[in-house]
Amino acid sequence: MRRIMKVRDAFDIDRLRLVGVVLNEQLENHLHDTLMNHELEAEDISRRISQVDEKRCLSELRSLLPPEVFDALAREQFRPLRNALHELYRRWLEDE
Repeated sequence: MRRIMKVRDAFDIDRLRLVGVVLNEQLENHLHDTLMNHELEAEDISRRISQVDEKRCLSELRSLLPPEVFDALAREQFRPLRNALHELYRRWLEDE
């Protein structure tokens, strides 16, 4: 568990979600255990998701992504990446 959410991780989660990948029960349980072991609560998760902001996305993704992919995300202010994280952590964010 990184203290700061990596933008590249958010991008990877978004891409996996776009192609229909979902966590199976075993992986969801593993994620749950990891969050509990690190004592991360909904507020902590939300704070980490908010770290995937436009400034960090611009600096970390521009050189990694093809221009058409980067430009499409930039037009949406990288909201799809944060949405993907919200979806991944939805179960634990419901406590907010």
